[in-house]
Amino acid sequence: MLSRSVLYLLLLFVVFSCNNTKEKDSKLEVVSAEVSVFGEMISQNGAESVSSLFDNLVGNEKVEGKFEIEITDVCQNKGCWMKAKLPDGSKMHITFKDYSFFVPKNSANKSAVIEGVASIKTTTVEELQHYAKDAGKSQEEIDLITEPKEEVQFIANGVEIINQ
Repeated sequence: MLSRSVLYLLLLFVVFSCNNTKEKDSKLEVVSAEVSVFGEMISQNGAESVSSLFDNLVGNEKVEGKFEIEITDVCQNKGCWMKAKLPDGSKMHITFKDYSFFVPKNSANKSAVIEGVASIKTTTVEELQHYAKDAGKSQEEIDLITEPKEEVQFIANGVEIINQ
């Protein structure tokens, strides 16, 4: 039979283990009827338009903030990246800080708020081909990618998807 002190320690271990797991899970995804939050808890309050992000990048190395976007594409492999429309017709590539969370693969065509850091980077041919494969493009389409691309990239620490 176990002693009282061993039982007490075992009980404490179980309580704290469950609490830590619950806290970690709540940071990864909180779902309600209106919104789903992934990564760090963020809200729509204070979000700027994607146009202001685009304008602020001119002449700056990076821009930090919270922005409203329309999701156009999502990685169909894991949900580990997404793309959003920019005012000039191009798309911004969005990844998630430290690869610590993903978004649902069916998030395309939804509105969202993202918080993090944007910059203009050159994406290599290999990366572009990888993203095309993740997006479910055909091998013919992937083979047509032969040039690197300068694009707006965003590393999000939190994403709030508006459920429509």
